[in-house]
Amino acid sequence: VTLAPTGTPGKVRVTSEEELQRFKELVEAGVRSLPAAATTASELDALASELLVNLLHSSAKGTRSAPWWTDECAESAAEYRAVRRIFPMGFNEEVQAARKAFQNVVRRAKRQYWRNLIDGFSDSAAVYKALRWLKSPGAFQPPPLQIDGVVYETQMDKANALRRSTLERRTAA
Repeated sequence: VTLAPTGTPGKVRVTSEEELQRFKELVEAGVRSLPAAATTASELDALASELLVNLLHSSAKGTRSAPWWTDECAESAAEYRAVRRIFPMGFNEEVQAARKAFQNVVRRAKRQYWRNLIDGFSDSAAVYKALRWLKSPGAFQPPPLQIDGVVYETQMDKANALRRSTLERRTAA
């Protein structure tokens, strides 16, 4: 069993003959990668365990880690968790020292990340590009507005279009 490519969509909408042909090709390519039937108990067990691994992998929530998170941060976090498991109350000096060490590692990683990012700027366009990249898109993106067949994307364009269409209506004079 092979893993499906990570970029394949879960649902496909086919609206034209070319898309139907492309969908057919994708299905045929997927069928070719399916394993042959298992004939022994050990092959069946291997197939079942690989299927389970693939299912768990495909259902795993894909999160984006912090860009400054490094292997050193992960190691320090694991050490901190291990010490906290030994002393669950958290009042021990070892727990406090491990927490302090973890916070120091994270602080250094963040500082190094931001320094590298800032040092990499070559012009003002790179600064604005980085700011756009770092800015969170937010939970909700308002849809574009369409008035009289014209689509408005930005907030200012939407406001002006709404003003023109509602407040500046032609009235009989």
